[in-house]
Amino acid sequence: MKIYDEGIFLSHLELEIAKSKRFGYPFSLLMIKAINPQSHTIALLNSILAANYRSTDLLAQLDNNIYVILLNGTNEENAHKYLSRLIRKAVSENEIPIIAAITGFDEEDTKNKIMERLLKKMN
Repeated sequence: MKIYDEGIFLSHLELEIAKSKRFGYPFSLLMIKAINPQSHTIALLNSILAANYRSTDLLAQLDNNIYVILLNGTNEENAHKYLSRLIRKAVSENEIPIIAAITGFDEEDTKNKIMERLLKKMN
């Protein structure tokens, strides 16, 4: 599993928006923030994300404790199901306190619009 940086993620996001507008398939963004960003917590969260990562998705680390996953071909409803599995692994089984937000692609979205909406949902 490769964890990309913010620049690579934003480039892929722009491409995904263009493909979705052209071909009409969905995608969603999932943002996860570890509340307690100690090194062992981040390492454990990395391993949980790696174990639940789909090869078609793109995982990026935006900050020491903030991750975003571009869920290709996944509408917002199915993204919530994916998040439920991650929460069960992170919080219930490993006691990692996290907050998360999801937003689905909208036909009018730009890279900035979708990221602003995702960040608003995190607050």
